[in-house]
Amino acid sequence: MSSQIIKSTFFDNKVLSIELNNPLKRNALSLKMLDTLTMIVSQKNLENRYKILVLRGYQDGVFSAGADLEDIKILEKKNNLNIYHQKLDKLQKILEKINLLKVSILKSYCIGAGFILAMSTDIRIASQSCLFSIPASKLNIKLPNNQLNLLFSKFPKNQLLREAILSGRTFSSSEAYNFQIINKVFEDQSFNKNYIKYLEEVSKINSISIQYYHQKLF
Repeated sequence: MSSQIIKSTFFDNKVLSIELNNPLKRNALSLKMLDTLTMIVSQKNLENRYKILVLRGYQDGVFSAGADLEDIKILEKKNNLNIYHQKLDKLQKILEKINLLKVSILKSYCIGAGFILAMSTDIRIASQSCLFSIPASKLNIKLPNNQLNLLFSKFPKNQLLREAILSGRTFSSSEAYNFQIINKVFEDQSFNKNYIKYLEEVSKINSISIQYYHQKLF
């Protein structure tokens, strides 16, 4: 199965669910997936149709192991790696402007481009065993200013984030939570049940209230 994005709704169409589906590569983000994501979140009247936008791995699997390395290698050979960054930057900027509550459901891996995507959401919920990494330094990739600005404006003076970018090392959900990079951590055994319960409760809030407080808080 080739990489794709799967869109669905739940809780009486109050929640728009967007699933990353690139199973052979642990849901690494391909150029095609970035284009499809951008197309979906660019739709008109999104804010009037839904209360919450959720990003997650297909069928509650792995969130994302980063950029699709096949795409990266092809772009590097052509000296066009900036094309990937431009597409990710465009998606990030559109997500920031959408006046919906945006939630990422992080399971197993949240790495590289997947990490940037997750940090573009308002609330990040992770499984206990989820691993995080920003391996750009190890891969000799220079993150563009837009992505660095996103991270350091959202998490100013965050020592874990600075150290993780410099070292490229992997860090745990507990570290990410302790440094306020993610909002909630649920145990693996009850992860799906707990995050769905959380979304269900939030989906009951009045749409006008969600939009009002989203504008004020985010």
